Amino acid sequence: MITLVKALSRQHMESNLSEYLRAPNRIFISVVDCNASPVFGESERVLTVRFDDVSPEMFESQTVYERILSQMEELGRPYRTFTEEQARAILQFALPFHRLAEAVELFVHCTMGVSRSGAIASYLAELCQVDMQTFGRLNPQIVPNQLVLETFRAVNNK
Repeated sequence: MITLVKALSRQHMESNLSEYLRAPNRIFISVVDCNASPVFGESERVLTVRFDDVSPEMFESQTVYERILSQMEELGRPYRTFTEEQARAILQFALPFHRLAEAVELFVHCTMGVSRSGAIASYLAELCQVDMQTFGRLNPQIVPNQLVLETFRAVNNK
């Protein structure tokens, strides 16, 4: 079962990768910018997802958010927002590990370890009923991306 969930920055993950990979009871969700190289190679213990850290609450209004999305599209670098398909893929990856009898530690990273990884870590910690006081102490930096949280909730309610 998943007993620990930690959000990390890409730099921290890359700097400590060999140490993290040493323990066989650790699994990883790697959130990578759309044009960035992956952190991990292929592994049953790793899921890599690609999306940008963008969400309507980051802008002064829904209109501004939509205008920015449109402008990025016109520039040939459209924002890739978190999707229900990605939420389902994350749940399909993590939940089988949560059903195991032995303790499993989940590490989620994104560029800064704050928003995208924070949202995924928060949602999975709650879903897996990890001790939220410990989760809070381990992850004081997170400010979850609200679009990611809303997408998980929408998928879970279907």
